[in-house]
Amino acid sequence: MTARVGSSVVLPCEWKDTLSPSPHIEWRTFTETVFERLGEEHYEGEGYEGRVDVPEDKLKKGNCSLELKNVNAEDAGVYESHLVVNRVKRALSSKRVFVQSVELSVDDIFHCPPLATMISSRRALLLWCITCTAQSQTFMSVGNGSSAVLPCDWRNKSINPSNQSLYIEWRTFSGTVFERRGKEHYEGEGYEGRVDVPEDKLKKGNCSLVLKEVKAEDAGVYQSYLLVNREKRSLQSKRVFIQSVELSVHEMSEQFSGNVPAERSSAVMSVPSQILTFTILLNILT
Repeated sequence: MTARVGSSVVLPCEWKDTLSPSPHIEWRTFTETVFERLGEEHYEGEGYEGRVDVPEDKLKKGNCSLELKNVNAEDAGVYESHLVVNRVKRALSSKRVFVQSVELSVDDIFHCPPLATMISSRRALLLWCITCTAQSQTFMSVGNGSSAVLPCDWRNKSINPSNQSLYIEWRTFSGTVFERRGKEHYEGEGYEGRVDVPEDKLKKGNCSLVLKEVKAEDAGVYQSYLLVNREKRSLQSKRVFIQSVELSVHEMSEQFSGNVPAERSSAVMSVPSQILTFTILLNILT
């Protein structure tokens, strides 16, 4: 959906199943909490103060839509709503039930289209190159049945874990994949016995997720977060975004499937923006 700068918008959300008398709704982006409501208590994320709400009376009727006022350019992005319910068995935190994902674009700002659509025009390609390579991204392709290590390092974040137990969470858009807090850990449904973030490595800053016996259904975007002390007025711990990894799964070639070690059967491509920009510019100008 699209909104103009300065306008108001309602990000749709509806929960059709039976709600508890006091449902706990959370709206968030990939990097931070936008809004939470638990009964009369609510929390407005940094930068959203006074601009967001999920009215309590509507929430009780199953309408969990987020009202966002005075839209600004920085609000553009993907928003997700989750219902926070009772802890699942062996989980280290409350279970989040994914409800809705909404991509919000804001007029008067430039959005990055897929690179493939830009190659017909040098001018368009140059504009894409300058504006759309601000961050590096990690992509992985692994063979079905192999093992993969999804990279993650929290040492480049402004976090001081010395006075708290490190709490890492890996998740997809639909649910938690793995959690670790000290020796305690939780493996998400469908990932039992196949995932781990070794405790000794986590303490040293390596929060990479080890995924074994990869399946076709494992393909998707994985995100890692460190959970740190609760923010002021927040209803739960703060999540600090660390890494996003897009995983694709391919069938192993018959001639190699029995001979290639699992740890060598994955390919990782992390493209720094400076290198990508230079390469594209070189192709444009030659």
